[in-house]
Amino acid sequence: MYLETGRRNTIVGKCLRFLMPDQEKKVKNLHGDLSVYTHHCFCYRLSYNLSTEISGTSRSSLSVVMLKIVGEPIEKLSLWGQSACALNIQGKKQVIVFGGFGGLGRHARSNYSLSLDPQSGLLREIEVASSPPPRMGHTSSLVGSSIFVIGGRAGPLEILNDVWVLETTENQWSLLDCSGHVFNPR
Repeated sequence: MYLETGRRNTIVGKCLRFLMPDQEKKVKNLHGDLSVYTHHCFCYRLSYNLSTEISGTSRSSLSVVMLKIVGEPIEKLSLWGQSACALNIQGKKQVIVFGGFGGLGRHARSNYSLSLDPQSGLLREIEVASSPPPRMGHTSSLVGSSIFVIGGRAGPLEILNDVWVLETTENQWSLLDCSGHVFNPR
């Protein structure tokens, strides 16, 4: 996606964009020049900065750094309907990715709990005692050091309205017993 800021175009998007082998990434820099990056199983780390010039005109920039994924196969990051939360706990930065649909071989919903180190590119599956059922299209939100996963789809006709919490300091999932006005499945 391109954002028009004055006369210049810059790319805006999600914090992380995962690309499969031989896909091309086209990037316009601040001068309008187009660069094409072809790669094999890499991830881009994006930084988006917004500043205001003295004239009051907004100016934005985006820096893109290629991040080689090591550890777990990158295909675990190439699913549809995953959720991700960025954490910074005691100076340790990581992105927690959960669920999704697709993958190698037979497409299915997943309940992977993955940790991605945005500096080293290390992707690892988090060892947990229990986990939410596989799902896609859910939401996840970080509150303190806990990640809340809400709803999603377990199947084409199975819409969920459950709430799970991952205590990131203990790598423990638990199902919350919610009361009061329950939201509609989403």
